[in-house]
Amino acid sequence: MSFTEAQQQWFDGSMLGDGSLELSSKSRNARYKVERWGTDREYLLLEHNIFKEFCSKESIRECQKHDSRTGIFYDSIYFRTLTNDIFTEHHKKWYPEGIKLVPKDLKLNKQLLCSWLMDDGHIELYGIKKNLVKLTFATDDFTKEDVEFLCSLLSERYNGCYFSPIKNGLAKNGRQRYVIKASNSATIELIRDIQELIPECMNRKFTWNGLNLKPVRVSRSLNPIIDEKILYSIIENKQEFTTKDLLPAIIGYAKEKPRSEQIKCIIDYLSKLIRADKISITDPGFKKEKIYNKI
Repeated sequence: MSFTEAQQQWFDGSMLGDGSLELSSKSRNARYKVERWGTDREYLLLEHNIFKEFCSKESIRECQKHDSRTGIFYDSIYFRTLTNDIFTEHHKKWYPEGIKLVPKDLKLNKQLLCSWLMDDGHIELYGIKKNLVKLTFATDDFTKEDVEFLCSLLSERYNGCYFSPIKNGLAKNGRQRYVIKASNSATIELIRDIQELIPECMNRKFTWNGLNLKPVRVSRSLNPIIDEKILYSIIENKQEFTTKDLLPAIIGYAKEKPRSEQIKCIIDYLSKLIRADKISITDPGFKKEKIYNKI
């Protein structure tokens, strides 16, 4: 037995969110579990229907759970599949070291992104007129490396739009947690890509209802395509470097810009990387000729 293409896409999106795979020491094969708030009962039934051929007739359960942070009991609903070797194979990919990690062969698609948004995504309105949108993916349980990898996949899919890993407190074991934040233009790109797939039972996710989401015009001078491998290789080989030293890292349309705009692209991009803790260099502030030092 194997997944259909639709099941695979739905499964991958779920595994980035609320989905999990369970493999006990007493079982040869793994099983798949999805748990949601009781208010999302209709959506869970939809998910269950996608994977019903892997489930028993009594695979859906409802219960109450206690939130130790608030002291409140809340309704929960979940389903578990039967054990199956297909889930064991996916367990090897998603839990190679015993904890959930993002497979490096993961490919983004509309259904995956929609399922991920329904699970651990939130889009909020901001700005004086509340006419701008900001996407957050709750990726707290993934490693920094995985979160950066997901940001790179998102940026590649949406033409260089900016997705950034942002610190989000510490886990109980002291590990730094990260979420993914997207700019207004990146959020609009994602909404336009997947909104036709969002089921009516998840209307609460439609925080942007009523907004006129105009086609995104990405500012090419402020959002360059940067080859980070080239950028990092330049940084690694120099203790001190200027923005001009990094110009070879600019690729694509930004190379057509005047030299002064290319330098501004580099400055803006480095500032974002510094804020996101993706590189450790000093930021000398906004000077005409910026000189950076590695930390």
